[in-house]
Amino acid sequence: MRILRRIHSTYCIFIFFSGMLICFPVFLLAIFNSSFRKWAAYANRFWAYFFFIFSGYPINIKGKEHIDRSKKYVICANHFSFYDIPTLGLSPLPIVFIGKNSLAKVPVFGYMYSRLHITIDRNSMKSRYKSIDRGIEVLKKGFCLGIFPEGGIFSDNPPKMARFKDGAFRAAIQSQTPILPVALPHNWHLLPDDGKYLPRPGVATMVYTPPISTKGLTLDDIEQLKETTYLQIEKVLKEYHPNKMNEVYENS
Repeated sequence: MRILRRIHSTYCIFIFFSGMLICFPVFLLAIFNSSFRKWAAYANRFWAYFFFIFSGYPINIKGKEHIDRSKKYVICANHFSFYDIPTLGLSPLPIVFIGKNSLAKVPVFGYMYSRLHITIDRNSMKSRYKSIDRGIEVLKKGFCLGIFPEGGIFSDNPPKMARFKDGAFRAAIQSQTPILPVALPHNWHLLPDDGKYLPRPGVATMVYTPPISTKGLTLDDIEQLKETTYLQIEKVLKEYHPNKMNEVYENS
């Protein structure tokens, strides 16, 4: 069984980069000509669907009724797996991600990511504030901002989330942009963050929850906004994994 999972892992990596290479001409156009940035968002969605379909994962997206495509959002999702970025890429919304600067080192993908998205050095306060400013500029240009507010894959007991950091909520309040909480309930099982890179069968699931308005909020409201967002995502995770969540909280 482990050999079969390793074969599947190698195949998934092949599919990941194959989809990237198919879309790379569009990404290059967008890198050198900003008028093609929206096309890069479409290509990113194609790549995400290509990856999951050809890797053998059924796709299940719920809560689309909560999305108004005429609006932009700061999209906040839980983060337990490397599959989280391509899952958010399934979104019908044009998204620019904020992600750790080490992603820029991934061959081919890193070149695209570092030029079309926002990288951040989480150990640098200057870099963190600069990423917020760049994120606000992205929102002004009509893109959504995709952020994992845990700041990385930090949870030791998924599907329990780590505490949220301030950046996403500071950007949302300063730009008066609503938060769109998104739950990714299965990725921690599909590809655990255990260093083995051995995928498991399952369904790539993404659940949109109702947007949270930031109209009239100030930076003094960050903690409450974080808590509201956390609880909305946590509610969905509990619905999908009630026994596991109870076990995690009992042992924490």
